[in-house]
Amino acid sequence: MKNKSKRRAPETVRILNRERVNRLRAISFRLQHLFILVLIKLGLVNQNAVQIKERLERYISMLTGNANFPTTSPTLAQLTTAHDELAALILSASNGDRIQIELRDMKQTECEDLIRTLSYDIQHQSEGDAEKIHSAGFETRNSKTPTSLPEQVVNLKVKTNAFDGQLQLRWKAVKYKLAYVVAATENPTDPKSWNLLDKTGKANLVVKDLKPGVTYYFRVFAFNSLGDGPVSEVANGHC
Repeated sequence: MKNKSKRRAPETVRILNRERVNRLRAISFRLQHLFILVLIKLGLVNQNAVQIKERLERYISMLTGNANFPTTSPTLAQLTTAHDELAALILSASNGDRIQIELRDMKQTECEDLIRTLSYDIQHQSEGDAEKIHSAGFETRNSKTPTSLPEQVVNLKVKTNAFDGQLQLRWKAVKYKLAYVVAATENPTDPKSWNLLDKTGKANLVVKDLKPGVTYYFRVFAFNSLGDGPVSEVANGHC
């Protein structure tokens, strides 16, 4: 009896193989993104409206001027609008009005969804780089849960660099930190003149693009998921 099965033509085999490869690539791509999506530890469960508002404040602050994430989805403008609306509803619900409380809770849910969407974008853009994720104000799942606020940053030193327009900052590393925030001013007597300069996971920072002949003043604090640690003493350097 003759074998009725037919052998596929070489071109058909090549097409089928190519389709299998494409399917495997697609699966691999999806798995890669699933892996990225579990890096950030959100911890949104059982948080109240005030805590969600404070989270938005953190992300807005950490993402403003962040070179790792020049644009985000949702945008900083969208996050700021959501924060302001939630803050207003928290205030209006403070007298116990049931309708205002319901509106506040609805806005909180919307803000939580915004935070989740933002976390996906941060994880995708960071490509799994924990330091970049931390610079945006998020924690990663391999981060240990802090038991207290970070210690005060001490021994802040400012030195001139070999390059014009740069200063080198160093300080003593502290416990329980997620990252450090560096602020700077040219007028330390004016509390409103301090500006967020940069965020870093390391206990040092090279500050660039400074004006020559100007004395700059710096201070640093560490933060984690529990909040901000005490601000360091002010140190200065002449550029």
